[in-house]
Amino acid sequence: MKIQKVLNIFSQALAGFALVLPYGSQAVEMPPEYYEVQEIPLPVGVAPEIGGLKFNSKGELIVLTRRSGILIAKPHQDPNQFQWRTFTDHSLHNPMGILVESDHQFLIPQMAELTRVVDTDRDGTADLFEAVTTDWGVSGNYHETNAGPIPDGEGNWFVAIGTASHNGPTFDYVRGEFSRTGRRGRNYSAVKDKGWVVKVTSDGSIIPWASGFRANNGIRMSPSGDLWVTDNQGDWRGTSPIYHVEKGH
Repeated sequence: MKIQKVLNIFSQALAGFALVLPYGSQAVEMPPEYYEVQEIPLPVGVAPEIGGLKFNSKGELIVLTRRSGILIAKPHQDPNQFQWRTFTDHSLHNPMGILVESDHQFLIPQMAELTRVVDTDRDGTADLFEAVTTDWGVSGNYHETNAGPIPDGEGNWFVAIGTASHNGPTFDYVRGEFSRTGRRGRNYSAVKDKGWVVKVTSDGSIIPWASGFRANNGIRMSPSGDLWVTDNQGDWRGTSPIYHVEKGH
């Protein structure tokens, strides 16, 4: 009973201290402009595992999902009134990014390839899945996700390729030369190009650009043409940095 009373007094003191420090006795005023968070319900049965969000030229929201393909929504002021349609219900392999090349054509990095998804007959549903490149290695490890693609302005694209996790297995059959080194208690590269930022050329070949990444969370090009990549905390990464990437680094 005494312990509970002491805890109550302590928590009340902390609450008062937190209020007094920033504002004293004055009431807190809301800023004149601020962002409001609204929940947008997805269609029934669609898990909220989102790998990419972009808008097309019509202002429609393109939603790249992990298990339910690609959805497109016509936004509404009321989040519950979004009008959803399915561009494709084919599950994509852990996609982590989307480039809108046109309202009918998207470029998406899957774990095993960079894929162009196209609605060739303009009926609102994708009917062509074109492998732009399959040149990087694949071990089957769940952690080998790829971020991008980012156009370089010359018809090529940058893709950031993640490493494998020691918490998950690799497959018996892999693509590329397999390595068993470096996997004790940390992320590792079991096949080629893992942990790299690469440039994918228009003919589907790969140019290694920069290495040493653990798990790229995103990749962007600045208006001035500088390439920036985020990396994820863990193992040898004490925090989640943002890197300015140049070839050979």
